[in-house]
Amino acid sequence: MRRWLAVGLLWLGGAWVVGDARSDLTFRHAADAPRWPPGTDTVRVRIEDGMVQIPTTLVSASGNSVSGLLTLDTGAPFLAVRRGVWDELKVDTLAMHGAYWSKVPRPLAWLEMGTARLPDFWIKGVFADSLFPENLGLFGPFGLVDHALVLSYADSVWAMVPPRFAVVASDSAAAGEASLDRQTRIRRSRAAYAAILDSSSIAVPFRLYDSRILIDARVTEPATGWRGEPLTLLLDTGASSCALFAEVIAERVHRAPSWPRISNAVLRSMVGTQHAELTVLPAVDLENARPRVSVERVEAQVIDRSALPDLSGEIPERVHGLLGANFLERFRVIIDYREQVLWLQRASSRRVLAMPGQDQVGLRLERRWGLLRVQSVTQSSAAAGAGIRFGDVLRSIDGRSTATADVEDADRLLEGTPGSEVIVVADRNGMSQVLRLRRAVSKH
Repeated sequence: MRRWLAVGLLWLGGAWVVGDARSDLTFRHAADAPRWPPGTDTVRVRIEDGMVQIPTTLVSASGNSVSGLLTLDTGAPFLAVRRGVWDELKVDTLAMHGAYWSKVPRPLAWLEMGTARLPDFWIKGVFADSLFPENLGLFGPFGLVDHALVLSYADSVWAMVPPRFAVVASDSAAAGEASLDRQTRIRRSRAAYAAILDSSSIAVPFRLYDSRILIDARVTEPATGWRGEPLTLLLDTGASSCALFAEVIAERVHRAPSWPRISNAVLRSMVGTQHAELTVLPAVDLENARPRVSVERVEAQVIDRSALPDLSGEIPERVHGLLGANFLERFRVIIDYREQVLWLQRASSRRVLAMPGQDQVGLRLERRWGLLRVQSVTQSSAAAGAGIRFGDVLRSIDGRSTATADVEDADRLLEGTPGSEVIVVADRNGMSQVLRLRRAVSKH
């Protein structure tokens, strides 16, 4: 299973153009009607390894069409597709001018998601088939700026919610649209989307550059009270996990060397395959959030800035990393591009896995980077005594491969008669060891 950092590296220069995709949203799902305000449009998406995949059909003005999955990518400023998709659509047409001809670029006739038709989207990026072979491409949603965009990882739903007309007084009668302060923008956003916001919704103002969302954050260590230097993170649904650039670690996250780290993890990105380190951030706090929001134990990649070469040139401030899916999936995410406010609602329906194996051998597991990894180890447990650590890969349990096993399957294999033994093969940095763990029920 691949991990992607699809962060909109495909723009070809010049201004990007998105047609008026804010009209003609035609589909309704009756089953969703009680859950959403009138006029809401929803799309059932697939979420695979943290990536949001939208079943889509692209239709060109010439009548050609291609169907498949587009990756929802807030880090991309436009719609970009694979070369093979571009060639099959035949988007550009030829115009004859007497004895010579010229190529005329044209937008798509429409883009279908479910029964929705979003007209006049332009394809502004094309990349090699080998970089993204399983998808049509990337979908930057900024063209839908007149709607609140709701992403529920727990329900596998992406929704486009129209605003409700509301008049909100500004703090200053002389304040222009560009100078509205954060609190005014939050009030305007809350009034426009009151139907989907509740008193527990967390408002996070952001800055918008070339359709990309920048959020102020800080890495902290709750146990010691340590707080790192301020960070600017790119909100990126096209990144399956959070990331910090390597030079940022020494400069702004001084405590990082004392945290767990996995070396030489394989990372597949839009610029090819490379090796990266993984670490676990004790907590990530979002600055300026109201009320305060802090998420503990956030896995992050430590990558070289060259993995995202366009960020420095396109955004007029320094970006320190990415806020990816493994942070966002803990919330119901609502993006209001117009008011530049991100709303986070704790995912009450987020699946909390029962971990019966933890009571017997002391392991909590998760599937990350396509592998079954150790998320945590209970102190004084059989797993701790055997030397198993965070990030170790479980290759097999009692002779059964975990290559395709999900967490629940692995937990069932770890369960057994108290006092009996289970044999696991654990892998760390490419070195495997066979470990014998004795099952025991914790005393509470």
